[in-house]
Amino acid sequence: MKEKSATERWQRAFGEAAEALPGAGVDWLRESRANALARFTASGFPTRRDEEWKYTGVSPVEQEIAGLVLRPGTVTEEDIQAYLLTELTTHALVFVDGHFSPTLSRIGDLPAGVTLTNINNLLEQNPERLHPHLAHDDETRWFAALNQALLIDGAYLELPSNTAMETPIHLLFVATDNSEQRAVQPRNLILVGAQSTATVVEHYVGLGGKCYLTNSVTDIVTGEGAVLHHYKVQQEGTNAYHIGTMRSRQAAASRFDSHSIALGGRIVRNDVYARLEQSGASCTLNGLFLGSGRQHIDNYTWVDHLVPQCTSSAFYKGILDDNARGVFNGRVYVHPDAQQTEAMQSNANLLLSRDAEIDTKPQLEIYADDVKCSHGATVGELDPTAIFYLQSRGIDKDAARSLLTFAFAGDLLRHIELMPLRKRLEEIVIARLPNSETVKDLL
Repeated sequence: MKEKSATERWQRAFGEAAEALPGAGVDWLRESRANALARFTASGFPTRRDEEWKYTGVSPVEQEIAGLVLRPGTVTEEDIQAYLLTELTTHALVFVDGHFSPTLSRIGDLPAGVTLTNINNLLEQNPERLHPHLAHDDETRWFAALNQALLIDGAYLELPSNTAMETPIHLLFVATDNSEQRAVQPRNLILVGAQSTATVVEHYVGLGGKCYLTNSVTDIVTGEGAVLHHYKVQQEGTNAYHIGTMRSRQAAASRFDSHSIALGGRIVRNDVYARLEQSGASCTLNGLFLGSGRQHIDNYTWVDHLVPQCTSSAFYKGILDDNARGVFNGRVYVHPDAQQTEAMQSNANLLLSRDAEIDTKPQLEIYADDVKCSHGATVGELDPTAIFYLQSRGIDKDAARSLLTFAFAGDLLRHIELMPLRKRLEEIVIARLPNSETVKDLL
């Protein structure tokens, strides 16, 4: 029988894979998966009529992606060498087409009480430990519900209270040609105990030019006084779709710093939901996105101020060339009890061609009266006076444009405290600019 819709294809994929999915024998997870699929089937894929997706159509995802990657492709150390953060003594968990690869991963000595493993392993060893975090029966967001139903694997990090994780953790998700027209569904959990600190780099790369979907969900919980530095680097393949959801919940006096760098992909959507649930919590959301060709990169942020005396800051920058299109849709929601809230969000965009587009929509929704909140957005081109000045110093026009473009990006990259990662990203950004060798010499 001919299938009528994409949701029917996903129902079929779920039916075919259900017994092979991790945790198939765990009653609460099996029930949660079925409920999530039912909610996804009822709602279908989002459309432009849904306000959150007003600027991004996902019909290509709906039409071209047909199922799951149940068997990972082959990846060697040499294949991923360029993506590993060898400058750092990191713990690295590598996932190939959504499946954990123990041979490519390396986990060194961990502080006492720290758990760093993959979700699938925990489902086999101690599934009840995941129950509070995976048994979501209220998941209504389209792609997150699909992830809930069909998750294959992901990273699990848990720090007990009063633990300093000095060594950064690198989570590397690699897509191979085996993922052609199929989806990988990473699910990550990061739990940072009270007064503990950690640094996590979440990194997505595509090794080929195939069409596939990465539909990731990362849940983050920071305890009282905890500090988490989180970096997300997206370098998917040129024909890939990337839909990422990150949700954070913060306890009193905790600090969550998030830096999102979006470089690859054909259609990209990054959703960030931050909940400041106890007083004194602070949240920083920084983002840089570079688009060229016909790339479409959408950043959606929602910061929930639920209690008094919390602070948040969102600072996103976009650089768009050719026919690329970018979106920044950010909202800060201040609840009635959230007095003495301080919140700021800013979005600045640089258009390098007449055909590049940006839709920017920073929003404040405030129901408390003692707050300091601000928002703003700018869209502009390179300053011709500055280009002329550099040309007058003997720099050719392309190099002058590239220098100014890098300076625009560098204003955000300098907020990255993990220096080897910052240097790596600076090199990647420079490599994408015209006359990059000259730019390197001039810096």
